[in-house]
Amino acid sequence: MARSDSDRHVDAGPGSRFFISTTLVSASRALETAYAWHPLEVNNNYELGNVYARMGDRDKALAMYQRALDANAGYDEIYFNRATMLMQEGHNAEAIANYKMCLAINPLSQQAYNAVAGLYFKDLAHYASDVEALYRQGVRVFPGDKDMWNNLGYLYTQEQQWEKAAQAYQQALAIDPQFDLARRNLAVVLVKKKASNGASKH
Repeated sequence: MARSDSDRHVDAGPGSRFFISTTLVSASRALETAYAWHPLEVNNNYELGNVYARMGDRDKALAMYQRALDANAGYDEIYFNRATMLMQEGHNAEAIANYKMCLAINPLSQQAYNAVAGLYFKDLAHYASDVEALYRQGVRVFPGDKDMWNNLGYLYTQEQQWEKAAQAYQQALAIDPQFDLARRNLAVVLVKKKASNGASKH
């Protein structure tokens, strides 16, 4: 979506940052008043959580996201935002649980796939089966997504499953023959596969 001229100059300098700050404070006060009157209004609670997050108050943001979920547990965006804040605070296990809930509600959230996969890859020895299941689901939901196939190939490369890795990279290239990253990854894997096959014969 194209931005207006005023949007383009939001970060123009200290004056603009002060404007943003005062706007967030005003928004938080209005939303807090609405929350006092209607504490189970999910959209208000969610937006108040977002305002707190933009203000850098993570504790209040997480608390308000929980209030929003108490009002309506079916909002995938709330789980996603809460997971992101938990990840930023280093609570990776809780973040993963929230990203997974986001995907359970909305399996079309590519951002959630990428975010939870990033956490899985930080501890691949522990989450290897989880990340494989994640990307297997991802390529089923997005069969035409070259990046999803390339990422699945990367997982198999890390696990030295050369045949599966090659197949995933080839699928990415079938979608986009100009996908240079997948082409380079495939070239590396084919060399590794050939060396592995040669070693097994001796």
